[in-house]
Amino acid sequence: MNKKQQSKEMIIKKKDQRCFSTRNSSRMEGAKYRGFTLIELMIVVAIVAIVLSVAIPNYQAYGMRTNRSEAISNMLELSQWMERQFTVFGSYDDTGIAAPPITTSPKAAAGGGMTVNYLLSSIATPITYTITATPQGNQANDTCGTLSIDQASRECITGGTICSDDANIANRTQVRQCFTGK
Repeated sequence: MNKKQQSKEMIIKKKDQRCFSTRNSSRMEGAKYRGFTLIELMIVVAIVAIVLSVAIPNYQAYGMRTNRSEAISNMLELSQWMERQFTVFGSYDDTGIAAPPITTSPKAAAGGGMTVNYLLSSIATPITYTITATPQGNQANDTCGTLSIDQASRECITGGTICSDDANIANRTQVRQCFTGK
């Protein structure tokens, strides 16, 4: 092969390697498509947005229910402590009774380093007591509001305005839902 033929072959090879055609300039011949179109990307973004719009509120509600359950558990533990004090001293408000062992929920938050979800307090007379859990921080948005329980195991929500012994069945159901999560 002479030099002229070699250069013609090279030119032909270069022309064959091009990815466009003058016959139909809207499509590339022999080219492989890679990547995503803008429409495909927008569809994926829309699907992700829809999934997140459902998932995030459900996750937040789950967190509130979990924190509420822990507060109720701490209230019941404090209630048992009050009953033990009554057994020993014959009264819920005897001067010999030490300070309540639980003041926050979660219990470990009292030492610092954790977020306090509820503040626990108790009010006692010689024959009655009421333990109250007041929501703090993000938990303050919980629909159940302030939780309370007394010596007769009467459960109340929203600061004692709706209780488990209410004559209205809707109110009793609401209290049950807050205390059991069902």
